Amino acid sequence: RELVAEAARLYLEGGDAQAALDAMPRSEHIARCLLGALARKLSPAESLKQLPHQALSLYAHAAQSVVWNTVLSRRVKEHGRKPVVGDLVLADAASAALAAAADVADEGLAVLDADAADADEDEAADDDRGRVLPAVRVLQSAEEAAAFEFCDVVLPLPGSDVQYPPSLRAIYEQVAKELLGLSLADFHTTSLVPLAGSYRCVAVRPGGMDWRIVPPAEASQVSLVTSDVTRLLTERAEREGAGGKEGAGGGEGKGSNSGEAKESAAKVEAGQHAAVTFSCTLPPSAYLTMLLREVTKLSTESDHLKG
Repeated sequence: RELVAEAARLYLEGGDAQAALDAMPRSEHIARCLLGALARKLSPAESLKQLPHQALSLYAHAAQSVVWNTVLSRRVKEHGRKPVVGDLVLADAASAALAAAADVADEGLAVLDADAADADEDEAADDDRGRVLPAVRVLQSAEEAAAFEFCDVVLPLPGSDVQYPPSLRAIYEQVAKELLGLSLADFHTTSLVPLAGSYRCVAVRPGGMDWRIVPPAEASQVSLVTSDVTRLLTERAEREGAGGKEGAGGGEGKGSNSGEAKESAAKVEAGQHAAVTFSCTLPPSAYLTMLLREVTKLSTESDHLKG
């Protein structure tokens, strides 16, 4: 990590791409690819084209997301957590299905494995070409806005095919310029990664929310949540008659927000470190860590949680 930071400093402070390339560890494939292009005096756009296509697509969609997140924060600060005139909502049920399918497609962009570095650009299908966007409409009156919930409101990820809320278009432009030095037109016309854009709900309601308190003795275990792989292996062992009572454990089936959970809470003495596990169903591109961050007002970074 220190070697990477030093190599980055050489370029950011001195502008010497070749020196930064020489200092960058060979394991940092993407950084070396970009620095090599800059050392050859290629233009910024041409330098970006030297990156593996899947990596470049990932960065482009990350740029969309950072704009979306910041615009949403400003929208909530200005109007609160309720629909208002000028907000966008999906036009109908068919549009909701299209939006869900788009979220599933976007979710695949969150994974970048070692093989992606060698992926051929012609084989990449992770941009927005050919994607059909759902129909949206603008809330025109206070009465119409009152008929919807905050979870029904959508905001667009910047792109060539989306409709922007009339009251937020200027904020989109401002955020893109402040954070990235780009305009919305740059998102609309880029040839590096075609970006049609998409729509995301500003909030989601978890389904089947469940929780239980884990007593201190269990909380000291390495893993508090049984993974799907472990669960499947346990079920197979039980079917083969080798699981027994030991295989049926694994921290499952201990209730949730029931009387048993409350009884466990009562047994936790002062100074002991217990834990709480949650389970729920969320749509793609929604993460429970965001809920925990809002509820606890604490960082969800692993280093902070270990401390």
